[in-house]
Amino acid sequence: MEKLNVIIKKIKYCDEKNKLYIFDGLTSLKKKTPSGKTRKVKTKVTFKGNFMSIYIEDDINVVGYWIDNEKYGRQFIVVSYEKNIPQTIKGIQTFLKQIVRGIGEKRAEAITNAYGEDSLNIIAKNINALDIIPGITKDQKEEIWLAIAQNIEFEKLLAFMQLNDLDYTLAIKIYNRFKEDSIIRIKDNPYVLYMENIVPFSVCDQIACNLNVTANSLTRLVAALYSFIQGDVTSNGNLYTTVSFIYKKFNKYLEKKGRFADSYEFSEEEIEKGLKYLEKDERVVFCENKKGRILYLKNNLYIENKIVELISRKMNSSIHRYGYPEKEIENFLEGYEKSSGIKMAPEQKEAVISALKNTISIITGGPGTGKTKTMAAIIHCIKTLSPDATIHLCSPTGKAAKRMNEMSGMDASTIHRLVKIFNANDRIESNIISGDFIIIDEASMIDAYVFYRLLSSLDEDIRIVIIGDYNQLPSVGAGLILRDLIDSNTIKTTRLKEIFRQAKNSKIVTNSNIIINTGLTAGVTLSRKCSGDFFFIEESSTHEIQRKIIMVMKKLMTNMKVPLSDIQVLSAVKGTSLGTEALNRLIQNEFNNNTDFIESGEMQFNSKDKVIHIVNNYDLNVFNGETGVIGTLNYNESNMLTIDYPDKSIDYPAWSLEELELAYAITVHKSQGSEFPIVIMPIHSIVSRGLYRNLIYTAITRAKSKMIFIGDKEVFKETVLLVKGNIRNSMVKEKLIKEFE
Repeated sequence: MEKLNVIIKKIKYCDEKNKLYIFDGLTSLKKKTPSGKTRKVKTKVTFKGNFMSIYIEDDINVVGYWIDNEKYGRQFIVVSYEKNIPQTIKGIQTFLKQIVRGIGEKRAEAITNAYGEDSLNIIAKNINALDIIPGITKDQKEEIWLAIAQNIEFEKLLAFMQLNDLDYTLAIKIYNRFKEDSIIRIKDNPYVLYMENIVPFSVCDQIACNLNVTANSLTRLVAALYSFIQGDVTSNGNLYTTVSFIYKKFNKYLEKKGRFADSYEFSEEEIEKGLKYLEKDERVVFCENKKGRILYLKNNLYIENKIVELISRKMNSSIHRYGYPEKEIENFLEGYEKSSGIKMAPEQKEAVISALKNTISIITGGPGTGKTKTMAAIIHCIKTLSPDATIHLCSPTGKAAKRMNEMSGMDASTIHRLVKIFNANDRIESNIISGDFIIIDEASMIDAYVFYRLLSSLDEDIRIVIIGDYNQLPSVGAGLILRDLIDSNTIKTTRLKEIFRQAKNSKIVTNSNIIINTGLTAGVTLSRKCSGDFFFIEESSTHEIQRKIIMVMKKLMTNMKVPLSDIQVLSAVKGTSLGTEALNRLIQNEFNNNTDFIESGEMQFNSKDKVIHIVNNYDLNVFNGETGVIGTLNYNESNMLTIDYPDKSIDYPAWSLEELELAYAITVHKSQGSEFPIVIMPIHSIVSRGLYRNLIYTAITRAKSKMIFIGDKEVFKETVLLVKGNIRNSMVKEKLIKEFE
C-alpha cells in the first residue's frame, strides 16, 4: 500500500448512492530526472474510491494501490483516506463556498476576516460565533456549523475505524445512520451496528474485543442470539426456531462466528435471559407447538399468519366476474383435443376444470407429466369461454417467465416485477393487481415473504392457479410454501402422475422419477450409445473428474457440433475443486482464455464469457438467474461492459459488476427455473455436503437432451438415499388445517 497527499482538482464521476467517486488530483510523485536523480514532481493522477463527501480543492491523505486500465491508463485505487481540514485562509473560504448554498466570496471573506485560520474550529465549538457575520440567515448558520461538525466527526470515525482495522467504507454506512453520535454509540454498545443491520455480527464482535467488552456481556449474548436465529432462517429456511435447538447449538455457533480469543460458554439460564431481552425488544415472539417452545422473528410470524388469513379470505370469497359450468369446460376439452391433436390424461382434464371452478387451485407433477401442456390448455379454455378475461402469468425467475411467454404468446413477468418487490424492506404499494386469473409457475421456488406479498397484492375476485413440482429444491428464502399448501389438504390439488409416451422414452424422465420416488439407484438405467440421454462416467479423483469434464465438453463440441452455450455444468456447491468457482476458472481458461478482460474483485470477465446475473436489478431490467454472454468490453465507469441476453443487450456500470458471476458452471440452486440442452455434473465426496436426493432430482430435470454425471457411483448411491432440504420449520400447514376445520 502507498500513501499520498492529494489536492482534488476535478471530480469526474460521483455515484451518490454508493459514494463512489472518480476524480483528478495533484500529488507529489517520485520521478527520475535526466541526470538519474530522483525528485518529487507535482503530477495529475486519477483517483477512484468511496468517500463520504469531497469537493474541489479538498486536501486529503489517501492510502491505496495503483492499477493500469487499458482505456484510462494508470489509476490510484483508494482503500482508506483522511481529509485535512483547511488551514489556510483561501482553503477555508473555498470550503465554506462549496458546502453552503448562498455563501459567496464576500461572506466567506467576512468569516475569515473575523476568525482567521482558526475559523472552522471556532465555529465547530460555538455556532453562535457566526452571529457577528452580517447577512447570514439562521438556516445558513446551521448549515455551516453542521457541515464543519460533520467533517470533523467523520474524520474521527474514520480514525476509529482504522484503529480497529476495519474497512473504511463501513464508516460511510455508520455515519449515515448515527451522524455525530457514531463513536459514542459504538463505544456504548458495539453490537448496535449488527442490531441496526449495518455490519455482520463477527465485525461487531471484533470491535467489542478491541474495546475490552467482556465475552459474557449481555449485549454480546443478545446480538449473538439474534444472529443465530437469523442465520437459522437464512441458512436453513426455517420460519421459526425451536428453543431446544438454540440451547443445543448456540455455543458452537458463537465459537465459530465469534472473535474473542477465549470463548465463553453460556448456560441455558443465560441464553433464556438473552431470548427474553429480544422478546422485550420486540424482535422475537415465543410460541408453542408439538415440538415445544418455539421462537419466531417477529416479521416471520406476521408473514405466516397473514398468508393463512389471506388464503382463508380468498377461499371464502365467491365474487368472480365469470362462472364456468363444468359441462362447458368438458365440451371445450373435447374440441381442444381434436383441434390440437393432444390426447390429455384424465388428471390434466381434472386440473383444467379445477382451475376454472376454484378460487385457488394447485397443479403438481414431475417431469414428463404434462404440466406445461396443462397450463396451455387452461389458458386456451379461459380465452375460449371468456375472451375478455384478464390473465396474468408470473413465476419466481426471469427464465421461467420467459418460458411462459414462449408457451402462451402472452406477457409473463417475474413475481418481483409484478408485485413491485425491490427488496425485503420495501413498503407494500397500494395498487392492487386486478383481473380474472393469475397463473403462477415454478411455485416450489416461492418463499414465504414473496408469497405473502403476492397474496397481499391480488384483487379479491382473481382466481389463483399454482403450478409446480414440490419435489424440486425448496425456495432460497424461508418457508416451504408449495409443499405446505398441498399437505394441508385445504386447497384443491391435482397431481399429474401419468408420464406421456414421448417422455417414457427418455431416461432423464424415467430415472428422475425412480430416484425421487424410491430413493434407490437400482432401477436407474444408463444410455450406452452416444444418441442416448443419461450417462454416468466413473472417475475417483477430483483431478480426473475435472479433466474428464473438459474432455466431454470438447467431444460434444467437436464430434456432435454442440455449441458451448448449450452445455451447462452444475455443481452442488460453490467451493472446493469441484465447486462452481473452480470449475468456472477451469472452463474459462480452456475455452475462452481471452487477453481482453476486466477484473472485478477476484473475478475476471473476458470478452465472450458466459455470465449469470445473481440478484434482481430493476434499474438495469435484469433479474436473478438470467444468463447471457459478454459482448463488448467498454472500460467506462458508467458502461464497463455490455452483456447480450437472449432478448436484450444491457450496459453494465462498474458498480454493477458485483452482481455478475461466470456461468459455465452454476449451482443446482441457481439452475432452478431453467432448462439446458446438456447438463454435466460432478459427483464426489468432496461435494457430498451439498448432495442429497432432491438436489440430484432437480439437477436431472434441468437437462432437456443429455444428463452426464462424472464421478463416484458409490457417492451417487449414498446421495439419493439422503433426504433433507425439504423439511423446514413452518406452521403454515397446521394453521391452514385449523382455519378450515
